Amino acid sequence: YFYFLFLFLFFIFYFYFLFLFFIFIFIFYFYFLFFIFLGLYECTGAVYNSDVTYDSKNVCCSSAAHKVYIFDVNTGTVLKEFDESGPVRYVEFNKDPLNQNKLVVSIDKFAQGCNRTIKVYDWSDKTVIWEKEHESRCIQVSWCFFDKIIVSAHENGEIIVWNAEDGSEIKCFTAHTKEVTSLSFDKNRMIMLSSSSDGTAALRDTMNFDIINEYKTDRPLNTCDISPLFKNESTPKNHIILAGGQAAEYVTTTTSGEGKFQTLLYDIVHANELGSIKGHFGTVHSIKFLPHGDGFVSGGEDGFARIYHFDKDYFIGNYD
Repeated sequence: YFYFLFLFLFFIFYFYFLFLFFIFIFIFYFYFLFFIFLGLYECTGAVYNSDVTYDSKNVCCSSAAHKVYIFDVNTGTVLKEFDESGPVRYVEFNKDPLNQNKLVVSIDKFAQGCNRTIKVYDWSDKTVIWEKEHESRCIQVSWCFFDKIIVSAHENGEIIVWNAEDGSEIKCFTAHTKEVTSLSFDKNRMIMLSSSSDGTAALRDTMNFDIINEYKTDRPLNTCDISPLFKNESTPKNHIILAGGQAAEYVTTTTSGEGKFQTLLYDIVHANELGSIKGHFGTVHSIKFLPHGDGFVSGGEDGFARIYHFDKDYFIGNYD
């Protein structure tokens, strides 16, 4: 009797621990596969920016080592590599969700004879569609208005509008008194928001580039974004976020409050500040709303990327 009882308990404990072991292996494998190594993107030199296709299959990166890389998102395999004449400041896929086969690239001046250039590629076969030189350093270059035009933001405060087909200059205007630090668009790319180190942001339409509204702050701005819920039918949130703060070289001499590193939430129509969100203790360089508009993510000089989620009060009209 005791012998059979012993065997019975032995097998129960044996299979129980075997079951736990396989559960542990499954969890470890799942975590390793889905939460650590989705892809490792090896670039030479500093990476200035990156962009992902709408289907999340390809990612492009701009490199200070005079290169543009296109990777497979899941494996990190280099699909294409472009050699340029200078540091690549910005790169972006075109915005046609059914055919993202084009790439706009901003190249900075590096040596005598290597001028600042904007290029458009057909990246499937690395064909240069057009190439244009310009004077002032380009901070950002983006597609808009259904890929019909390309806009570039420059260090001298100008924004240049280019014909996306042949690279001819359509319009050039002074958007800010100092460097244009960032461009952001609504989901249809019909509305453009620009920020500047002069402490202002400006909202424009992308047809005539007339000013719709202006936003004044008490700090240099490095980045901006428009809520994806702007003009949303069910839960409209006509908001923008602005961030920046004191220049990085002066950060160690002041507190986070004095440096003005908070993220500012503004009403897009009335141009009044709705609130400020603390977090970073260094200059904020990048900011972006979450896809559903229920929060935002920011990156700063302090070395942190922070994810914020709005509370319930945000969605019941307290900030409208």
